Amino acid sequence: MPQTTKPRYHHGDLRNALIAAAVRILKDRGIAGLSLREVAAAAGVSHAAPYRHFPDKQALLNAIAAQGHERLRDGCRAAQRDWPRDPKRQWIEAGMHYLRFVLDNPEVAQVMFGGAAPNAAPDATLEQAIAEAVAALADIVDNGKSAGLYRGRNSRDIVLTSLSTVHGLSLLIGSGFAGRRLSHGRARALAQRIAETLWRGLSD
Repeated sequence: MPQTTKPRYHHGDLRNALIAAAVRILKDRGIAGLSLREVAAAAGVSHAAPYRHFPDKQALLNAIAAQGHERLRDGCRAAQRDWPRDPKRQWIEAGMHYLRFVLDNPEVAQVMFGGAAPNAAPDATLEQAIAEAVAALADIVDNGKSAGLYRGRNSRDIVLTSLSTVHGLSLLIGSGFAGRRLSHGRARALAQRIAETLWRGLSD
């Protein structure tokens, strides 16, 4: 009988391969179905292989969360790059990226924002990813302040208000509270209206 050959990963790829496998399991089976043994099987490596990078399940969850925050950071940076002369549009598009990410990846968002392990402390990599994501949004706010927007409001307050609004809206849409089965287009239209309402408050 021919033997099944498991995929082999170069050493530098194993960590990301394990994280990708873990995210697939999260989407299919949720947190309860996630274990290092299941991740190893999904990635096609030995049961011992994940322990080279993750001493336990929580370390793997922290890595998933860190990658999620890196994607939010990248969304802010892309908004600045795509709209260099329009800080309001930067702010709106960063929020839209956040909304799409949470709606498309609710299981990852749950891991990122503490629902999976509320008492677990973030490790250094996760803390850095969170700090960079917040700093990327703060850069957008600073761009607006440099352009004379926000009328002297505290930058940190603007960042937290923006995050609170888009995160809350993401949860409401994802849960169906804001309307069942909203398409991405309808979700964006709703988010645009909310953003304009918030903007008027911030810029008054």
